[in-house]
Amino acid sequence: MGVRLGDDSQLTVSLQNCTISGNQQGGATLTGTYNQDIRENYWGDWTGPAGLGRGSGDSVGSAYLIYEPWLESPFSESFSISEGWASNRVAPSRQSEVYFWASSPASAAWTFEIRSEDSSLQHLSERNGNQFLHRWDCLDQQGLPLAAGYYNWRLTAARSEN
Repeated sequence: MGVRLGDDSQLTVSLQNCTISGNQQGGATLTGTYNQDIRENYWGDWTGPAGLGRGSGDSVGSAYLIYEPWLESPFSESFSISEGWASNRVAPSRQSEVYFWASSPASAAWTFEIRSEDSSLQHLSERNGNQFLHRWDCLDQQGLPLAAGYYNWRLTAARSEN
């Protein structure tokens, strides 16, 4: 078991920038009924935690564990995305666009991907600079509307000299 939190209503946990990975009995569980903050952790896979999560990493086993957003790779202090934002989590079928924005204190090479549940690439955008701003029109790489379903978006950044 990676992280096991007990039933203590007087205790508030905030666990960030950790790698929770390789645990045979699950990544995180909670026996209590109070929300605990375990956002911004790496779960062993860029898709996030399994269990109550939809990813392929170590599992989250309680609805009271707040795990979104997660890190897509192990935490590193040498370079980071300082803030980010998406205009909405769900794109209704009639909606024609979703906006994504992020920034970094250093110049970065940004890669933005949207993948279907089977991990096939549906959309790709790459840019350089301190900020990333992208308007996605909810179309695939060929310009066709995506079918109804669950899609993961991923934004990565690596230090760049540009």
